[in-house]
Amino acid sequence: MTETIFDLHSQILKDYRDFVHSFIQIADDRAREFIEQALMEEERLWPEPLLQLSPAYKRVATVDELAQRGLIHPETARIFRNKEGKPLHLYQHQVEAIERASRGESFVVTTGTGSGKSLCYFIPIVDAVVREPDLQRPLALIIYPMNALANSQLEMLRELKDNYEKRTGREFPVRFKRYTGETPEEERQSIRHDPPHILLTNYMMVELMMVRPEDKELFREGESKLFLVFDELHTYRGRQGADVAMLVRRIKARMNRNPVIHIGTSATMVAHRNATAEERRMAVSDFASRFFGHRIGTENVIEETLEPLTEGGMPSQTELSSSFDEPLPSDPELFRRHPLVRWMEYALGVELEDGNRLRRRTPRTLSDVARELKEITGRDEDACREKLREILLHPDSSNNGRSLFPFKLHQFISQGRAVFATLEPLDKRRFSLEYRPSNGRILWAQLRFCRICGQDHYEVVKKDDPNTGEHFRPLPPGDDDLIEEGTPGYLTPISPEMPEDIDEIIPSEWYDSRTGKIKPTWRNRVPRKVWVFPDGRFLPDGEYRGNETEGATPMWWQEERFWICLRCGEYYTARAGEYSKLATLSTEGRSTATTALATSILLNAAKTNAIKKKLLTFTDNRQDASLQAAHFNDFVKSAVLRAALYRALKDRKELRFDTVASEVVKRISLNVSDIAQNPSVDPSSSSARHVWDAFEQLTEYRIYEDLRRGWRVIQPNLEDVGLLQIDYDGVYELAEQDERFKDMPVLAGYSPEMRAKVLRTVLDYFRKQLAIEARVLQEDRQRQIRSQSNQHLNELWGLDPDNPSIYPAPALMRPGKAARLPRESYFKITARSLLGRYLQRSLQLNPADVERLLDMLLNVLVGWGLLREHTYEDHRLYRLDAGCIIWRLGDGNPPQPDPIWARRTTDLTPEVNRFFQQFYMESSSDIASLEAREHTAQVVTPGERERRERRFRGIEDPPLPYLVCSPTMELGIDIADLDAVHMRNIPPTPANYAQRSGRAGRQGQAGLIMAYCGAYSPHDQYFFRSREEMVAGSVQAPRIDLTNEALIRAHVHAEWLATVNLPLHQSVENVINIDLETLPMLDTVAAQLQLSDHLLGKLRSRIESIIAHDRDELSSSGWFTDDWIDRVINEAPSAFDHAFDRWRELFRAANSQLDRANQMMKQRDKKIQDRAKRLQDEALRQRNLLLQQDVAREEGDFYPYRYLASEGFLPGYNFPALPVRAWVPRRGQGEFIARPRFLAIREFGPENIVYHEGSKWEVYRFQSPPGGLEQRRMQKKICNICSAFADIADDMCTVCETRFDASNSSVVSLLEMPNVALRRRERITCNEEERTRKGYWLKMTYRFASKTSSQRIVDAQVKNMLDLRYAPSATIMIVNHGWRARHVEGFPVDMESGELVSDRDLENNRNLTTRPTKIELVKLCVQDTQNLLHMRIQDQSLRCDSVFETSLMFALERAIEQLYQLEESELVAEQVGDGDWCALVFYEAAEGGAGVLRQLVNDPYALAEVAREALRILHFDPETGADLAEDEHQACYECLLSYSNQPVAHLLNRYSVRDFLMEMTKRQTELKYGHRTRREQYLWLRSRTDSRSELERKLIDVLYQGGYRLPDDAQRNIPELKCIPDFFYEPNVCVFCDGSVHDNPDQRAYDENLRSQLLASGYRVVVIRYDQGLNEQIQRYPDIFGKRSDVV
Repeated sequence: MTETIFDLHSQILKDYRDFVHSFIQIADDRAREFIEQALMEEERLWPEPLLQLSPAYKRVATVDELAQRGLIHPETARIFRNKEGKPLHLYQHQVEAIERASRGESFVVTTGTGSGKSLCYFIPIVDAVVREPDLQRPLALIIYPMNALANSQLEMLRELKDNYEKRTGREFPVRFKRYTGETPEEERQSIRHDPPHILLTNYMMVELMMVRPEDKELFREGESKLFLVFDELHTYRGRQGADVAMLVRRIKARMNRNPVIHIGTSATMVAHRNATAEERRMAVSDFASRFFGHRIGTENVIEETLEPLTEGGMPSQTELSSSFDEPLPSDPELFRRHPLVRWMEYALGVELEDGNRLRRRTPRTLSDVARELKEITGRDEDACREKLREILLHPDSSNNGRSLFPFKLHQFISQGRAVFATLEPLDKRRFSLEYRPSNGRILWAQLRFCRICGQDHYEVVKKDDPNTGEHFRPLPPGDDDLIEEGTPGYLTPISPEMPEDIDEIIPSEWYDSRTGKIKPTWRNRVPRKVWVFPDGRFLPDGEYRGNETEGATPMWWQEERFWICLRCGEYYTARAGEYSKLATLSTEGRSTATTALATSILLNAAKTNAIKKKLLTFTDNRQDASLQAAHFNDFVKSAVLRAALYRALKDRKELRFDTVASEVVKRISLNVSDIAQNPSVDPSSSSARHVWDAFEQLTEYRIYEDLRRGWRVIQPNLEDVGLLQIDYDGVYELAEQDERFKDMPVLAGYSPEMRAKVLRTVLDYFRKQLAIEARVLQEDRQRQIRSQSNQHLNELWGLDPDNPSIYPAPALMRPGKAARLPRESYFKITARSLLGRYLQRSLQLNPADVERLLDMLLNVLVGWGLLREHTYEDHRLYRLDAGCIIWRLGDGNPPQPDPIWARRTTDLTPEVNRFFQQFYMESSSDIASLEAREHTAQVVTPGERERRERRFRGIEDPPLPYLVCSPTMELGIDIADLDAVHMRNIPPTPANYAQRSGRAGRQGQAGLIMAYCGAYSPHDQYFFRSREEMVAGSVQAPRIDLTNEALIRAHVHAEWLATVNLPLHQSVENVINIDLETLPMLDTVAAQLQLSDHLLGKLRSRIESIIAHDRDELSSSGWFTDDWIDRVINEAPSAFDHAFDRWRELFRAANSQLDRANQMMKQRDKKIQDRAKRLQDEALRQRNLLLQQDVAREEGDFYPYRYLASEGFLPGYNFPALPVRAWVPRRGQGEFIARPRFLAIREFGPENIVYHEGSKWEVYRFQSPPGGLEQRRMQKKICNICSAFADIADDMCTVCETRFDASNSSVVSLLEMPNVALRRRERITCNEEERTRKGYWLKMTYRFASKTSSQRIVDAQVKNMLDLRYAPSATIMIVNHGWRARHVEGFPVDMESGELVSDRDLENNRNLTTRPTKIELVKLCVQDTQNLLHMRIQDQSLRCDSVFETSLMFALERAIEQLYQLEESELVAEQVGDGDWCALVFYEAAEGGAGVLRQLVNDPYALAEVAREALRILHFDPETGADLAEDEHQACYECLLSYSNQPVAHLLNRYSVRDFLMEMTKRQTELKYGHRTRREQYLWLRSRTDSRSELERKLIDVLYQGGYRLPDDAQRNIPELKCIPDFFYEPNVCVFCDGSVHDNPDQRAYDENLRSQLLASGYRVVVIRYDQGLNEQIQRYPDIFGKRSDVV
């Protein structure tokens, strides 16, 4: 039994290792030998965990001592005490924060988790109230990124209040309230009427309060101070960060308080990888100053100050050696002074920085530290390791028995790789675990193995090249949705175990029973023999002469999918997923690995009490969270059922149909409260009996279902692992009846034992097809089971109302001659069927004899009571009688191969899956209590997320031990007793990792972190290699772009709406007149939107105040002018109206569906009426959601303010602008789920699968408004030269300036992506490994902002290497051209109803809501405005080298992501153009942009640093270029390869770009000025200076030599003002160099007049004077001149 976290960790890894090694079976001896060796070395996939000690923060003073110093009021000191009344002992950083606040200074605190950052602002705020009780309220706005953080801080304040009032008997002097979405309306009214001193909230709620009339008084102007506090500053990045920064400015402008004390808390931020302490503080200072719109100097950046927990400092070698064998002292003080304890703290916890200052140590493995201790002491390494463990676990009596050192174990686990083999003969082929691009002579392809017999199959693509003809190419690991061209399929090497004649193995279901020919559906699926050469060339069998096949290997080729195994005969339908048919070397993927790890963690936690039985898993995708939770639950439910059946068999030895369900339920270790819809039901009540009856019936169905053959590939059943043997009552007695077999060929002469074997095989065939006659397998009883389950059972143990997933038993049919076939499910049994072929093989009969034998044999089995028979026309249908089935306890040995499926014998002895055998035998009652739920923004049922949180915390029944959540939870869940965290993927940044891992061990207990690294994710693999960087890595300072036009417009709109003072209330119907068909605005609303001149003036003044801090930067953006504000304000009423257009479209679509349903209700056909009722209910539910009926306040997507944010009218923060919505008709009601447009074009693509709340849903229809989809149609021109797009009327490309004609452009007809509707497919099971996704042809096109938009395009170069063009606000369009798997462009859509039409529907005119009237092939598109970087390689030979260009693109993309800590989805790279216009395009896909690409052209050193990072990623030394890889591979998943770039894997070669990147590291980026280089621009400007003005020449010299941005022009004439400034920066900056002559009074007056006119006309004016330092003056305008970079 494990007792410590180390033992628990070891047990979890053992379970996981046993699990992943338990599946693979391999038929080929050479392949098996190679793989067994590889599995022995697989320990490298779970290296030793990193051990991280939580350091101690230095304590310097108590609150009483601060009061004595006068730093805080004595009453404040009386408030901040612990439960025992003792004064809080404060850390150094807390005291520093209090000191700065007392001086009225703003500051930022950057310290680690558990450092008490909240006291840094709560103590100064409370002290301010105590000193001045009458200060205007609210005095402090404390704004959190998540509600949960606000909730936990509220609890802390309540605890302070309760303790103070109990101790003193006085009322707490400070009033505080929380105002979030959870705050009831009554409490909100109280807050508005009488604001508290401290208001805790989140930024989204502040935004709402700022625009809602009912909350406006909370932000009224005042004269007293204001504390403005933002927690977790480092999380505010990209568009969300920019929105919050603008919100800060709006709060300050609205409240107009003085002074404002800005306070931020943050993780430590850095500017670059090797930043010094000063650079670290500067990074924080720069970001905080930009965020708050207020300068916060480095002196006000407060960092953590650490101190050792031990006493005595680093011990000497002598001390260590002499104390090694001594027992550790139990006395806490002696323990802290023990030499080994002191040494370990410095080895694992802290190290010196800048002299005597301590900093956190990078986490290390225990073995690494043990080896170091061994070197010092000379002791055995194992002894050193055990000693260190003893110290870490030593109980400290002064710390409640916990260890002195809080620590975490960080275990990284990598997914196993695939096996690759050459296409050489079986006795010569080679194997590898790494993907190897083809060298032109030898082709390597991935092997996948039949799950039934272990036969290997190559996964390839058949391509047709005009030069080389047809050939095979490897399909790298991953999904076939990435295939860009060619036909995917499988090559199977021919071996002696396979039939010589393919007809022997083709299933009867593939044949047309009337013609005897292969059905058209299966014609192309029949394997074809080919001769394959090692390089991938091939010859079809029979199409060769002489010795043309010399060197080739005979193989079977099957197209598109894996349809049949040529060795064992197992065959599949189109619905079966490839994962369920074929295994790879490491069968486990993310889902299975997560389920296995989670199960082990939770079960071992329950057994040992080493940690609490509670686990939190993070994943970065909402659908993956849904998949994972359902995967886990399905796994657990199957395991519970099987473990209970095993225990019942162990007790009873055998079970029959009438006892099996009741005996299993008795042993299933569940209480009625665990399974009941009403967990409070009295166990002795009649309701409880109904619950158990429903559960027993459902369990009986599941027991029968588990008799099916191979239905769970990940979870072998009890029979598979030798714990269950199925017998048939009377079969042996029947076999002894010679009389009954006398007329049967062969069987008549068999012994009873041999007959019994044949009979058992036949009955097994029925059973394994689930062709069983049992009441629970009949449709009428199953309707009762569904109804009883929905009424009595909870969502975990009952049936999912969306996916009942119970089906009637099929029949096995002997076909007659009648044309009419039964409607029930059936399988034919003929001589061609698997059963018939088995009889042919085993009895040596011909097909005609088998047909006669089948009739006789079935009659005998019916007569003996083993089968039931019924007829349909002249067809005879049979099922196995459930009454004859006997469940018996197995002996633990694997079952013999089923002779029906295992056609050929092999030398292999089948092995039992020992992991699952032990798992079922040893599973305790604890497994029944396991349950997982997803916790993401996709859970939209009101109150459900909060309920799951309460269950996870353990404050609501039933407890929820496992939560799978999206990143929104990383700052939210604060569970004191949570010890274990699992990450399904490696988070985007170290900050995310720190937040997620920080959820564990928050009370000082040991924490366990498990992080799973996908084999084909470069990001995951990079950090698997560099785990220390993720665990203790630095957080890059966020970048926020405050010059984005859409950003500023949304915030101006917000201020306009606040000024309008229009109450939108809860529903859009308060704005829109829903009684009129055109859905106009209400007349009363339209009248209110027009502001008076007085209000317009106040609004404009406030906006000026908001942008004052950023005005210079905005003026340099190009689009911002004084009249821009007026224009946006004047257009706001119209923009407000148009913002509701998409709501109108949805509302009209719902009404249209309702009208259509009402018409259908008039039909007499009952089925049409039922469908009409479903459509009617669905339409009414959609209307209710659109009108916010039965939706929690502020929660729904159509809450007016939230909806306006999603439309881009109001600030959106982290909500996607203009999302695409999918209608999910769940549980008789339904809901909308939304996706960002660029994600929706794929995730909501036609026929794609969406994972939501335990079910799989298919996109089957576009939501069409009245009048159809025509209004969403558009046409665009695509330039074939540079890949840009243009409007249909344009005759010239705006990017490459090519004049369009038919040869250089194409016209495409597009449908802008509409909202979609989903239909239910099936429930999620643990057979799902990764999400099923359709493959689409997605193409990117783009265009720059028009020249009239004033968006300034910046040109730059890396001299002699790259031409760069940065285009802010470029339009990116993604076009979905159709399915990859089909060779037709576009999707067939009924443009009237919006229904997606399949080829079969077109042929049969079925499955359509209405008769199709206008079916067209359409291409889908979405577009958005994003920042774009166009990168053109100057060297033509390199530009035309596809290997170089592709490798460079992915190298730079990965390096930019890594360097700037971007998620993979935030940056997109594409190859565009042709010939001279071949280029790389990078664009920021995050909402509002990430602000990175601008830096790459503006910072001279940025691209050089990107090149260095790229070299590191590509395994090269960035200083020398030396190859640091273990072998000379061209690309791997740790460098260039990724799941998404597999189609171009053959073009990736890290060596091709090494020299280029090395040269880039030595070059700087220079801005270009038209067609001039920087030096040419400098010389040209100097030549244009006034010969009399030495100051002009000095200014140009300083700008050039200092690396500042040079002017765009000199002596620019501004004719309308008769003015010629000395220098000019586009678009509107005039620079004047004033020498001493400008001191003359007359000249000064003239200058002031002229420059006033320039300002009034929208120009900026910068004056450089002769009598001030040039550098000093230049640095006042960083938005114009940039920063000094010493570029020459």
